[in-house]
Amino acid sequence: MTPADPPPSTRGAAGTIGLYLFFHDADYARAAAAAGVDGFVVDLESSGKDARQAGADTEINRNVPADVRRCREAVGDRRILCRVNNRPGEMEREIEEVVAAGADEVFVPMVESIDDVRRAQQAIAGRVDLALMIETEWAVAHADRLAAEPVRRVFVGLHDLGIQRRSRSLWEGLRDGTVERVREATGDVAFGFGGMTLPGGGFPIASRLLAAELSRLGCDYTFLRRSFLRDVPREALGRAVAEMRAAWTRLAVRSPEAVRRDHDELRAVLDTLLGHSARTPAAAR
Repeated sequence: MTPADPPPSTRGAAGTIGLYLFFHDADYARAAAAAGVDGFVVDLESSGKDARQAGADTEINRNVPADVRRCREAVGDRRILCRVNNRPGEMEREIEEVVAAGADEVFVPMVESIDDVRRAQQAIAGRVDLALMIETEWAVAHADRLAAEPVRRVFVGLHDLGIQRRSRSLWEGLRDGTVERVREATGDVAFGFGGMTLPGGGFPIASRLLAAELSRLGCDYTFLRRSFLRDVPREALGRAVAEMRAAWTRLAVRSPEAVRRDHDELRAVLDTLLGHSARTPAAAR
């Protein structure tokens, strides 16, 4: 078992956000581990995603349990999170395979009942940690119940939540306060959403604004996915991770006024992106 994420008492302190890279290439992962990435995500979840996410700008990964072993061989003792499929029988089989292959943590997506959590707990049998994706209406409404279970972390999945809600954009869940409400409901459980790339990158939301919101909400970790992989070639990983850590340190020591300005700027960008009126109802603040 590898070191834990920073405890809640250090949330918002300089340099404490966990950076978890989605695994695609062993050589890139090896270089990322050397550069200081905290851990890796091996993503098995693909069952039903083509139909569920049809027409949406999403990334569907096709990892298999053997990729957990490949990742472990590449990254040594860095923490490996593995997202499995949440289907009866399939989830239990995959949990057995990824635990045997060296995963430290199992991520269960599309949680829609406490029974989903209990089935995962039974299959894990205390051998590794459990994490949950909050990306359904049920999970949002019951985030406090989910956080009361023995789970290591939760992550708000804006893409699937937006699809289930039939939102105009995945960013609706950030703009309407859902992410902040879930953050408050989940208490001391490690919390994350969205993703980061270089401070000067990110589209359609600038990475610096998403990082500022991650910091404002006291998030413990985030993902490095498509934007990061596009922006950062293997030979630049060390410089890129150092730049992101330095930017996070600066965010952590902002004045309350600077925090408010960054948040207001993000809201203005989201208003423009989503076509909202500049006047925002107080309930949505």
